[in-house]
Amino acid sequence: MIGEDLMHHELEGLLKFELALMLYYFIRVRQWFTTEELNARIASFSWPPGYRLPPLYKQHIEEGIANGQPKHDAHVHFTAAQMMLFAQFSVALLTGASPNPLVRDQSDPLWICWLAHLDYFNILLSFSFTDAAVVHLDRLIVRHQTLFAACYPGYWKPKMAMVCHFPMDILRGGPPRLLWCMRFEAMNQVFKRIMEGSNFLNPFLRMATFWNIKSARELKSGIPSNWGNTTVLSGSTEQPVTRPAGEFLDSLLDLWQVPSGGSASVACVHVIYHAGHEILSAQTWVLAAQWGNPSSFQLARIGEIISTDGHLYIQLWWYAVAVNDTSKDFLVPRNVLAGQTPTWTACHIEGLSVIVLTCITGATPEDPFHFVVRRGGG
Repeated sequence: MIGEDLMHHELEGLLKFELALMLYYFIRVRQWFTTEELNARIASFSWPPGYRLPPLYKQHIEEGIANGQPKHDAHVHFTAAQMMLFAQFSVALLTGASPNPLVRDQSDPLWICWLAHLDYFNILLSFSFTDAAVVHLDRLIVRHQTLFAACYPGYWKPKMAMVCHFPMDILRGGPPRLLWCMRFEAMNQVFKRIMEGSNFLNPFLRMATFWNIKSARELKSGIPSNWGNTTVLSGSTEQPVTRPAGEFLDSLLDLWQVPSGGSASVACVHVIYHAGHEILSAQTWVLAAQWGNPSSFQLARIGEIISTDGHLYIQLWWYAVAVNDTSKDFLVPRNVLAGQTPTWTACHIEGLSVIVLTCITGATPEDPFHFVVRRGGG
């Protein structure tokens, strides 16, 4: 059974809906700020490099119905990716003093309800879950929906019943972000742009023909499109470092032949998008082939990720666990990993060919680690 889709239920559904309701009350009823002031804050906010949000429109959040109530189809005009960005930075955006916080009373029930929504949504973005975490998630969903019913009576949506299935879906099929539609919708955007220049008489022939021509041209020219490129999703800005800077950084300084006393400008990267998957520093597990033996895959964990001058370097911590069939999920007893002292190697991102895993821990210390091969993007 396929689980509920995190993208459509939350990013394209409940998060947009509740945000529009909350902004309506803050702007029209509480009169804490105006739409123009909110847009100015969005424009001046320090978003991660390469990210920004469009302005919000009055007709989406200020138009209401009788008795000063918001519309039942209220929403904000964000894409799913933009909604996720706003949700993750909404607390800093709306409560930051620049010069004054937009949310004037952080004990307001509507604000508490929004924070409760973020509590369970952020957990849903996890790459792995324990049994205790699933129980905690279920309680957070119930808590938010109880608060929502009190704050917005009469605004219940069917998707609120659907999100209650996430805890059981996780037990059956793993983290929701491994099943969501984000990467499929991103690919749909490619074909939508192809169709914009057509007469729509034969959409399937147009898309297939254009995609074949486009792919052949890129193969011929050696200049591929950016679909599937490795990108940095989260990290620090580049700063100069000198020895000693840690074992991994010191080895990179040696690799780059930085003289003693010299420095190099590097950034610590937290999350990258590579080969259709998000990879987190010091968290993501992979199956990787040791250099010189491409047919033998071994369990490894991503360590530090360093960026310098557009190049990415990965630290791989190797464990003595060989896997012959890389298409199947597998179990590893806890004592097998706990009894090892892993070794590490440095790898440039262009030489990184891995199978990304999700590690699911059991409910007790005796339960083995369950490694799930990620078969979808995200």
